[in-house]
Amino acid sequence: MTNLNSPQEVDAQNNESLLSLAWEIENSQGKFQVMLAHCNYGNLRKSIKQELQKICSIKSIKIDEFSLQESSKNIYTPIVNYYQTKSSKALMVVGLESVSDLEPILKDFNSNRESFQKNLPCPMVLWVNDQIQVQMRKLALDFKTWATITKFEVDANTLIEAIKTQEKQLFSCTLNAGSGKFVTNNLIFDKDYQLELESALRDLKNCGYELTEQKHRARYRDWE
Repeated sequence: MTNLNSPQEVDAQNNESLLSLAWEIENSQGKFQVMLAHCNYGNLRKSIKQELQKICSIKSIKIDEFSLQESSKNIYTPIVNYYQTKSSKALMVVGLESVSDLEPILKDFNSNRESFQKNLPCPMVLWVNDQIQVQMRKLALDFKTWATITKFEVDANTLIEAIKTQEKQLFSCTLNAGSGKFVTNNLIFDKDYQLELESALRDLKNCGYELTEQKHRARYRDWE
C-alpha cells in the first residue's frame, strides 16, 4: 500500500501505474480488454488522462474518449456504435461518476460482457472511483472479474491543501453574498466536490489524520 504521507512515493507509484496502464493498452491491441482506472479526484484524473494519451501516441495509439452523460441509461449499444464510427485502437470511458442512476449502466455492462468481447476488439479504459467500485461488486461482478485495476492516488499534503482551499473559497463566497443570502455548495464548488471531500477525509484518516466530515462541517459552516 502506498504511503500517502510521502509525496515522492505517491508520485513514483502513480508514474509506475501510468506506465503499466499504457503497456496494457499497447499489448491489448486488436482484442477486448477492460481496464479499471481507479481515481477519486478529478484534477488527478484529468492529468493522468493527458499523460496516458501522450505516452500512447508515441506508440501511434490514439485513445478515443467516450463520455457518459448524467442521464445515460445504457452503455453497450452506444459504445459499440461509437467504436464502429471511430475504428478505435483504444477507448476511454469517462463520466460514470456523473451518471445519476448507475444501476442500469452497470447491469448493462454485466449482461453484455460476452457481447463486448465479440464486438469491441480493442482495449477499454473505464474510470471509476470508490463508490463505483462498490456498486460494481454488487451489480456487475462478472464484468468486474474480467478487468484489471490500476489505482491513482493523491498524497496527504495535497489533500489537506485542497480542503483548505475549499474552506477559503466557501468563506469568501458566503461573505461576499452578504447577510441573509443563502449560497449553496453547488454554486461554489463543482458537482463532484462532495464525493471528493468524502474520499479525501477517508484517505486522510487512513494516514492517521482524525479530521472527520462532521468536524469539517461544524468548523466551516458547509452549507447544503
